[in-house]
Amino acid sequence: MSRPTCGSREALCAILLGLATIVAVPAVAQDVARDSSDREWTASAEIAAWILPDQADFVLVQISADRGGLHLEGRYNYEDLRTGSAWLGWSWTWGGKVPGAVTPMAGAVFGNTDGLAAGVELDLVLGPVEFYVESEYVFDLEDSTADYYYAWSELSLSPADWISAGFVLQRTRIVERSSDVAAGPFLEGRAGPFGLTAYLLDPFGDERFGVIQLGLDF
Repeated sequence: MSRPTCGSREALCAILLGLATIVAVPAVAQDVARDSSDREWTASAEIAAWILPDQADFVLVQISADRGGLHLEGRYNYEDLRTGSAWLGWSWTWGGKVPGAVTPMAGAVFGNTDGLAAGVELDLVLGPVEFYVESEYVFDLEDSTADYYYAWSELSLSPADWISAGFVLQRTRIVERSSDVAAGPFLEGRAGPFGLTAYLLDPFGDERFGVIQLGLDF
């Protein structure tokens, strides 16, 4: 099958270029108005070991950096094995009774899967309860029938600052199983900038698997 180009998928390229422009222009336009504290970079990294019963285990890596509303992110083994992705986004935050943040993003995917992607991250907090979702749609540039929607959602309760427990629902193609969707409980412990989370997906099924994730904020 011939490889699609922007000439054959003008609408896709225009949408992603427009999204990239929308999230990039505010970073330039608003940077002058910010005080020095908003101009400092913050970053985080997550390394997760996926422990699987019927295929080789692998490590998934996510690294992000933020400066004011500007959001940059890199992922490996997320959209596909031996595949990386680079993301540009802009975060809008708000306070009130249900504070939160939403970050629309545009990305490029390269490796075993080559494509363009549009995504969003959403975080909502209501007292000790937090809802977080990261989702994306990947447009495969080699095979349009391989376009795919990915999602990772968490609902958690934090009785104290150092611990959280909750439920995760995810949809991915990187695990070889009969269903792309898996759900299960998780438990997270935090100490300073470090976090350690254990997930158990499909705990009562024959295709159960686990994820151990180490996070660092710096």
